[in-house]
Amino acid sequence: MRFDHGLGLSTSQMATFQHALIRAIEAEHVLETGELLGEPLPKREDRKAILLYEATEGGAGVLKRLMDGPERWQRIAEVALDLMHLKRGDGWSPVHDTEDACVAGCYRCLLSYYNQPDHEMIDRDNEKVREVITRMVRCERDDPAIAAATGDEPWLAALAPLERAHATIRAPRRCRLAAVLAGLAGHGRRRNPAA
Repeated sequence: MRFDHGLGLSTSQMATFQHALIRAIEAEHVLETGELLGEPLPKREDRKAILLYEATEGGAGVLKRLMDGPERWQRIAEVALDLMHLKRGDGWSPVHDTEDACVAGCYRCLLSYYNQPDHEMIDRDNEKVREVITRMVRCERDDPAIAAATGDEPWLAALAPLERAHATIRAPRRCRLAAVLAGLAGHGRRRNPAA
């Protein structure tokens, strides 16, 4: 996944965001910890994108299902907020801590054996990360993904509305999921059929 530079997430905020998404995907799709992994790109010290991959042979097909539409990502964002000990208010009211909230992260929310190198950077209480995930939850569905006449892979067609919307907020109560997710790394490139 590649993110809009306008989000302005620092390296530690990207680490928190990365692990919130990974843990939420695991929880929503009932995956064991470590079945879905993510690597920061281009490098750990300069996070601009996240390479998500299924670590088990054959995989569970989770990443393909996430490309079925923006509502999948909205659901992942809802789960991420729940995992981060945050309770959503009605409408546009801000999220707030639940009664059992931890300080920066715990093994019930964002920490895991697999993200130990990032433990010092993870902060579930970071306002900017909360804002980005909350925006993902509140975004309206983008235009329906229509298979491109060029015969592109279905996941490329699913990203077409994201390209058209290119990270614009239309009004205070409306936004596009594309305002948060700018697409997959390598977006627009065809997959090598020989690979």
